[in-house]
Amino acid sequence: MTDDRLPAQITVERDLTRIGGPAPVHTPGQLTFAGTSDSREELWPRFTDAVRHRVLERAGDKVEWWAAEHGGRLSAVVLGTRALISLDPTVNETGAHATRLTVMPIEQKSFRSARVSGTPPETPVPGLSLAGPEAGPRRLHPELAGFLGQFPARAQQLLQDPFQVSVEPLRYDFYYYSTPGRGGIGGGLLYAWVYMTDKRSLTFGAGIGHGYQEHKGVSNWEMTCWRAVVARGAGH
Repeated sequence: MTDDRLPAQITVERDLTRIGGPAPVHTPGQLTFAGTSDSREELWPRFTDAVRHRVLERAGDKVEWWAAEHGGRLSAVVLGTRALISLDPTVNETGAHATRLTVMPIEQKSFRSARVSGTPPETPVPGLSLAGPEAGPRRLHPELAGFLGQFPARAQQLLQDPFQVSVEPLRYDFYYYSTPGRGGIGGGLLYAWVYMTDKRSLTFGAGIGHGYQEHKGVSNWEMTCWRAVVARGAGH
């Protein structure tokens, strides 16, 4: 894996079969920005050679990824053809700064992707209702629901559908940043990534929102959503 390599795209685009959906459609929440940061290509070489080698070894072909810096500490998420890997700052037994890798292996034959374009929804849409004690759509943390609400309805449902009938704990993370438009005319670009996973399924979304303006949102998205089955024996 090199820092200047462009994320690979899956060449065969397939419609993603719903597992649990339809999922609810959320409306956009408020986005907050923490200031400027180096690009992911600039941040990646700052991880140690050993960490980068382990990611390359475990993830497979790199599909999408993000990297961020908060308070001088680095984090990243890499989606590969063999695993999703999150890199989080920690300390080792001597108290020195270190990086913890969490690996979620996936079944390669299950990997699917779909492209989505469109605008964020203006009104929420209820999701699937189930009989029994888990009746109703899965409740997401408001922070995650508001972030998913930035995306077109189709992308939201692709990302959530596998988890609608699951009672397993849901792990997720997301990252975004914006770039201003020229002279503020027509808005800027919003870059966004998100993943969701339980012990059975994994979804990942990445896209560029065009015409982004604070308090108005994005005028149009170009996105890709991925889905895979978590390999047996994988844990959180």
